Amino acid sequence: MSDDTGLITQDVAVAAMLDVGMPTICYPNKSSDQFHKAFLRGWHPGAYIIMEVLNTDERRYSGHPGDVCQFKFRRDGDTWTFLATIEDSWSVGSDAHVRFAWPESVEKVHIRKHERVDAVLPCNVIMQEGHWVKGQIRDLGAGGCKLIVKSPPEAGSNLHLSFTLPDGTTLEDVQTVVKSIAPFGQGAALGCQFAGPEDDAAREVELFVSTHLEQTRASGRNARRVLVIERNPKIASHMRRALEKRG
Repeated sequence: MSDDTGLITQDVAVAAMLDVGMPTICYPNKSSDQFHKAFLRGWHPGAYIIMEVLNTDERRYSGHPGDVCQFKFRRDGDTWTFLATIEDSWSVGSDAHVRFAWPESVEKVHIRKHERVDAVLPCNVIMQEGHWVKGQIRDLGAGGCKLIVKSPPEAGSNLHLSFTLPDGTTLEDVQTVVKSIAPFGQGAALGCQFAGPEDDAAREVELFVSTHLEQTRASGRNARRVLVIERNPKIASHMRRALEKRG
C-alpha cells in the first residue's frame, strides 16, 4: 500500500508498480551521480528482481554481491525510487544481468512535473497524412515537447516522431498530439503532447527528463554559469555539451 508520502511497502503493491522491460536508471552507488541504464527483466515478489544493466564505452558495470544500488523509474507521470542489494550477476552479450534482493519499499520522488529540459534535437516527423518532414525538438518535458517545423499541421493532428535523446537513446515512432501552434521564424512551434502515458517511448523521455533535472539541481549549486548567445542551433548544441563536460 502507499501512504500520503508516496511510500509503498507491501510486496503485492510493489510488484504492481513493475513491468517487464520497464526502463530504469541504476545508480551503483546511491551517493554518486554516475548511473547505468537498466531494464527490468523479471521478478519474484518478496524474493528478488532481475535487471539487465547496460554497459557503455564510458561506464562499465562493476557491482559486487552485497552492494546496495538505487533505481529510479517513471510510472503514471511520477518518478519512483527503490534500493536493492546485489545477490549475483552474469554476463549476457556486452551487458550484465543482475539479481537483486527484493526491495523493501518503493518511494515517490517529488519532482515538479511541468519542468522542461532545453534541447536541440533533429527529428523526423510523420504527419497525419502519412508523409514525413524534418523537424527539430527544442525542449522536452515529462509529457511532451516543443517541435519546430516549416509547415505546421492543424491543431489536434496526430504526429509520429523519431529522434535521439542526449543520453544516446534512440526513439522511433513516438506518438504525439499537436496541442498548440505558434509562429517561429519561417515556420511554426508546435506544442506536442505524448499520446500514451504507458507508452515505452514516453516513459524513456520522462526518465531522461527527471534524471537530468535532478542532476542539474545537484550540480547547479557549485557549477559555473555561462551565457552564450548563438543563432546557429548546431553550434549552440556543441558548445552546450562542451561546457557541460567541463562543469
